[in-house]
Amino acid sequence: MQVSGCLLDSTLVCCSINCFCSLFIRWGTAPSASSNKCMCMYIHISIGLRVPTGPRRILLWTFRVQTLRRLLLPGHAAKRQRSRLDVVIADYASKQDLKVASKGVNYCVHLVGILKETPDSTYENAHEDSCQALTEALQGGSVAHISYVSIVGALETATNRCLKSKSIAGDMLLKSTTKTMVLRVPMVLGEGDYASYALRRNALKSLNFLFRPSSMDQPLYAGDVVRAIKAGAVKELEGAYDLVGPEPLSRRDLIKRTASMLGRRTKVVGLPIALGLILSGLLEKLFSNPPVTRSMLEVLDHDDNMDTSHTEELLKISPLVSLDAMLEKILNTHERP
Repeated sequence: MQVSGCLLDSTLVCCSINCFCSLFIRWGTAPSASSNKCMCMYIHISIGLRVPTGPRRILLWTFRVQTLRRLLLPGHAAKRQRSRLDVVIADYASKQDLKVASKGVNYCVHLVGILKETPDSTYENAHEDSCQALTEALQGGSVAHISYVSIVGALETATNRCLKSKSIAGDMLLKSTTKTMVLRVPMVLGEGDYASYALRRNALKSLNFLFRPSSMDQPLYAGDVVRAIKAGAVKELEGAYDLVGPEPLSRRDLIKRTASMLGRRTKVVGLPIALGLILSGLLEKLFSNPPVTRSMLEVLDHDDNMDTSHTEELLKISPLVSLDAMLEKILNTHERP
């Protein structure tokens, strides 16, 4: 993602969507040492990952990039970002910690979220508590805009606990004193993220068993999410918007299409979602931290088939990356994230 000559890595943001994190971005000019006053940009980003030292502890990686806009190549920008990291431990539900982390920044990209609850992290403390702390921390500060990445289906009318919690969290930010854009996205695929790794892994299997493989997905490329975030921040856009990929298809067809691009063939056997709910309910009774929960399955049992061209036009990010181009990009990355 090009931000006035600086590259914001789409892989970084894509991976971040699947974990606890927030990005704080500071854009501004710095005085030049040269006589022709070349424009410089500062980008300040904090990425928080939950660490096992406590139920609400996050690791904030903070790095600053100062670049000459007309001289720095994108590849060099990415390398410099990764080579200049500071580490800060913070509590994502702590108003004071977030206040310190956001000091001097102009834009916040809030990506905190979970799909599966654990004994240490519930939907309420991951989604709602973090947003409540963030709204309080940013009051009277320098942050002018928040971009909150949510999930398609996170509506006030949702009956699923995860989706309902994400909806409540988004409303908290929308009602705060800081301008906020809530961006609801579907499955996000990008180089090096877990969803892409899992898709490739399934495509390489000769046989897959899936609960309701007829459910519709509308994958969105991570780079397009980055472009949407950047556009929303620059415009200081307010409100809630859905943004999905350009092509809806069933989960079965997505796996088969990926397999075909890898030169493989796979068979997908469908299992009734009711069976999955019964089994996951049993696992919840047997284990304190089961591998899958009913709420998690309910989120995955959905149908994404919508037209969000109005959001694309508003953000001026058309055209989106096509599904085939998206798959080509992610299939070039084989490492487990």
